[in-house]
Amino acid sequence: MRRGSWLYSMQRTELTGCVTADGTPGRRVLTVAKGWNVSGNYHEFAFGPKVDKDGNLWLALNIGIGNKSDNDKPWRGGR
Repeated sequence: MRRGSWLYSMQRTELTGCVTADGTPGRRVLTVAKGWNVSGNYHEFAFGPKVDKDGNLWLALNIGIGNKSDNDKPWRGGR
């Protein structure tokens, strides 16, 4: 997702931003957000980012399934 001179990429464990001094995406890579819990379950995904009317970036985390699921972690699914 592009916003201004930044290109954002959502991954399972972090939201990453890429930018260069001249505004071309790709030269400098920074972790924009991380810290949500990931159990290592294959079925855990992160979606986004989306931008709201105030310019905030939002992401969504699903609930894992199966033996390695740790659904007691906060900020997972719609709980």
